[in-house]
Amino acid sequence: MIICSGLTKLYGKDPNECALHSLDFHLDKGEFVFLRGHVGAGKSTLLRLVCGLLEPSSGELIVNGVSLPANRRRLAALRRRMGIVEQEPRLLEDRSVAENIALALEVQGLKGPALKRRVSAALRSVGLESLSEAPPRRLSAGQRQKVAVARAVAGEPLLVVADEPCRHLDSEGAAEVLALLRWLNLQGSTILAVMGDCWPGAGGDAEVAARCLWLKRGRLLDAPAEAGEEGAACAC
Repeated sequence: MIICSGLTKLYGKDPNECALHSLDFHLDKGEFVFLRGHVGAGKSTLLRLVCGLLEPSSGELIVNGVSLPANRRRLAALRRRMGIVEQEPRLLEDRSVAENIALALEVQGLKGPALKRRVSAALRSVGLESLSEAPPRRLSAGQRQKVAVARAVAGEPLLVVADEPCRHLDSEGAAEVLALLRWLNLQGSTILAVMGDCWPGAGGDAEVAARCLWLKRGRLLDAPAEAGEEGAACAC
């Protein structure tokens, strides 16, 4: 599903501004992987590269068979099969909650009763059915985050890329979102999520994700101990 080989991202021409250093890893179809590390480790940069929002400086990046960067047509087709959750939800303030979710599905060609059913199911999955007609300005930060998650998963994506999907959520809300992502994974979606110390239960990563990728200063680590236990666990 995702193949990285020598993936490097520089901001500008200064080698000291290297956000990612020659990353080599792959995610198989159907995996659930947490991306972990200190603030500034390069996690969000990596996710933005996978989504095609940034272009690599060098190396190879292939997502669902598409080599990135790609032309506009291929990139648009790739994103239609993706669910993307950003750190700060970007909602259209002049549209209702339901309309924000519906727009993402209309891009896929869904319409009529099928569209309404999918929107209702997405809202129900995050417990926001009662706010379907509300404008985003009436929502709390946590509710906005849930709408962003619902929008991302409504299209039953092949790949979900989530940058701190539990941001702004309390422990109960985090549990709901992680349960939804786990359910999607069991249905066949591949999940790559930046996750801080905000999941429920004492089991940590192992309760939800099959494995973790650890980043430190733009480099992949072999073990969490290399990242430093304190702080590496909390990337929010």
